Amino acid sequence: MIHSLAGGDMRFNNLYDIIKVEILEGMNQGDKNWFLGNASLNLKDGDIVIVPLGRNETFTKAKVLRVDKNVPEHNFPIPIKRMKEVIRKVDNEL
Repeated sequence: MIHSLAGGDMRFNNLYDIIKVEILEGMNQGDKNWFLGNASLNLKDGDIVIVPLGRNETFTKAKVLRVDKNVPEHNFPIPIKRMKEVIRKVDNEL
């Protein structure tokens, strides 16, 4: 087990794919947000995806700006509890 310099344990976190997107529709158009990826979607920069936004999780289109693979939870740009997951990839758009 690895110990931090402060004497605590560093736990081994799961690894996740995280996706940075630019919202393409609605009032949030142009906003950039982070989402959890799904390895089975095989996303890459420039892909168009559907993501949930807001409390009602309204589905909207977004463009993938960046894909970071195998990121441990402690390196996330925002807390994992606040991250939502990409719903699906849109085929043959833009």
